[in-house]
Amino acid sequence: MQTLTNLLKDHQIGTWCKRAAWFILAIGLLEIGFNIYNVSRQFGYGSPPVTSSELAQIVGFGIAVLPSILFYFFILYAVGTLVNYVVGGNEEEDDTGEEEDEDDTLEDEAIVPGQMH
Repeated sequence: MQTLTNLLKDHQIGTWCKRAAWFILAIGLLEIGFNIYNVSRQFGYGSPPVTSSELAQIVGFGIAVLPSILFYFFILYAVGTLVNYVVGGNEEEDDTGEEEDEDDTLEDEAIVPGQMH
């Protein structure tokens, strides 16, 4: 449990979620490229005069997986951002609490005339 807490405080979990999101997006775009290439070869669209309807069909097969790729990218990126925000918000509250404690102790001490603070 202590390891998880340390990873949260170091912002590593949020950072790794964001990295995983970019990795999934890159792999997904690579998959789309391979799908377009394979479909064009499978249907014999390798000849130079490719009509716009053939091109639309090839691209349609290729981007069929785009919504799921974008969904996973945005979910992972949002989780990473949320984790960093929550952890960062807790640190700011902790820092503010320490400053208030220091101010309270300074206010509690009575300054006598002629005493340097």
